[in-house]
Amino acid sequence: MQGTRTVRSRKICFHFSVATIAILACVGPALSCQVPVFRFALERWSSDQYEVSISSATSTSVGDLFTTYEKGRTANLTLTTSNESNEIRVFRPRHPNKPVWKGPFNHENAAAVIDSPKRQKLVEKILSGDSVVWIFLPGKDSQVNQTARETLQSTMAIARKDIQIPEGVVTSDEVTADNFSGDPEDIVDGDIPLKIDFSMLEVSREDPAEAVFIAMLLSVEDDLHDFSDSPMLFPAFGRGRVLEPLIGKGITPDNLLTYCVYLCGACSCEVKDQNPGMDLLLATNWDAADAATVTTATKAAEPKPETVHFNGEKSIPVAAAKSQLPRLPLIGLAMVLLLFGGLLFFKRGGEKQ
Repeated sequence: MQGTRTVRSRKICFHFSVATIAILACVGPALSCQVPVFRFALERWSSDQYEVSISSATSTSVGDLFTTYEKGRTANLTLTTSNESNEIRVFRPRHPNKPVWKGPFNHENAAAVIDSPKRQKLVEKILSGDSVVWIFLPGKDSQVNQTARETLQSTMAIARKDIQIPEGVVTSDEVTADNFSGDPEDIVDGDIPLKIDFSMLEVSREDPAEAVFIAMLLSVEDDLHDFSDSPMLFPAFGRGRVLEPLIGKGITPDNLLTYCVYLCGACSCEVKDQNPGMDLLLATNWDAADAATVTTATKAAEPKPETVHFNGEKSIPVAAAKSQLPRLPLIGLAMVLLLFGGLLFFKRGGEKQ
């Protein structure tokens, strides 16, 4: 029964989050530019810093490895020392009391903290222009895992077809002083393709090279370790920011499309800390990323009707769906913040039932 209540609580909280996302979509036109959330986050949100703690009495060669990345700011980490035992401890941004991961202090672990093959692949996908990279952690049941993969693949095909770049957004290489009369805030860097596209990055829970990466993902919410048997899909975007995952039976076309529409819609709140999500620790100098790191040169597709399918029902225009929700005045931002606070309160209350 406890498991049932927990799952029910998570489902209720997710739908509450969806309602909040819908309100953000309505506030957007009054508050911010038209740049999609995923691209705004990539170009204009700096990565939060992880704290990596090492013993002050340990080998300097391993400590130098961290220092190199820290000073060059190619990884979003801050190195600290302590008098604790001979180990490496990794702390989430603004969570200094409980380490996300810890292990023996050695060169191998130091390298694994800073980077990993799957994290490199994530960065590659983002810099190729992917709007959302769905990070897939399989569960214990192979059939359930396969169903989740197929659901994601079919839903991504719908999202690619029906979701478009918001009107008015252009790349810097398409703009000259005499041909652009729009809002300068709607211009994005032309070095990275501007498009709507989605991909999946599967990460085995048993892969030792990805232990730190998986530990970070499972720290997005406090109770994710309770769902270790179930498949999880984390939407990743921007500079490696992830939102709370869809889990097990929560991996549905409705829920996947809700995330896709939100992340590809106009950025409704330009203040990063007022948006949901958590940054991953990645060894990437995002500010220096340019065309040299991109393997394709895909541009935004020609405009198509903006429609989204839900549960096989008749397609409805995205713009029309948004217009059916009540328009909010500028003070709507305060209401959004209150809703986020209510979400946290509601979720905690549900988990105690």
